[in-house]
Amino acid sequence: MINGTTMLTLYIYEHCPFCARVRYVAGLLHIPVEEKVLAYDDVATPTELIGKKAVPILVKEDGSAMGESLDIIHYLLELKIQQVASQTVSDDVANWQSQAFPLLQKVGYPRWHQLGLGEFLTLNSRQQWQQNKETEELNFERLIADKDAIAAQVSEHIAAVEAFLFPAQGVTSLLDEAVIYSLLRGWICLPEIEWPERVMTWLRRRSVATGVSVMMAD
Repeated sequence: MINGTTMLTLYIYEHCPFCARVRYVAGLLHIPVEEKVLAYDDVATPTELIGKKAVPILVKEDGSAMGESLDIIHYLLELKIQQVASQTVSDDVANWQSQAFPLLQKVGYPRWHQLGLGEFLTLNSRQQWQQNKETEELNFERLIADKDAIAAQVSEHIAAVEAFLFPAQGVTSLLDEAVIYSLLRGWICLPEIEWPERVMTWLRRRSVATGVSVMMAD
């Protein structure tokens, strides 16, 4: 039973879109969650909790832990609504996400570890990130140099999302919103991206409503 006392602990990385989705849902549903940011080079804590280095991790009131963002979201929905049909991401948003995610990597991978986020406060954590994420295709130096071309591609994808956020009929589902928000916030760190006014206004209002910040450049 949810009340004013924090009963749940959520282990996260601040940059992580999957963590952002869980945080978004918890925020809009007003479910009290204590967030703990894991250092990126902390392997022991997540492995002890769920057997591998992965986030998000939710530690429930009984001390048991669960991973996988969608499973956690469904658990939170059941806590708040008691009985809820299993939700899935719509086909349109899933298709948008599949095209958007590679662009999120191109923007975020060479930048997120330099933003002062909680998981990257030590030199070793930042080095581990670059070692794990940089590849021949995702070369950090080249991605930074190609920022204008990447920004143009991202801008197209952001423009396309207006139809999902502001449908002519009906409303956008909570899960679709969470997915969209989790990707949009990861692009904020590239100033060259063009943002439709309605999308940026939605993003900032949802940030206030959920407590899930957007990630700004230094």
